[in-house]
Amino acid sequence: QQQSPQSKKHLKRTSKLDVVEDILLSANQPLHIAKIIQAAQNDYHVTLQRDSIVSALVKKIQAGERFVRVAPNTFALKDNP
Repeated sequence: QQQSPQSKKHLKRTSKLDVVEDILLSANQPLHIAKIIQAAQNDYHVTLQRDSIVSALVKKIQAGERFVRVAPNTFALKDNP
């Protein structure tokens, strides 16, 4: 798996949901939560707790913000450019 050369340098936001958003932007496709957690650890040195981040993502989805669920435990950005 290749790392984006911009990932570590350009991430100025610090919330875990911002890290997830950046990972999904870089991937430019929906990702399973396991791949999101792995990318956060490998590329951003951020540890995401599975239950916690899924809960946060679901809250954003229910509010109609930022993310969509495209399959079980698989997420994408709501308005992917």
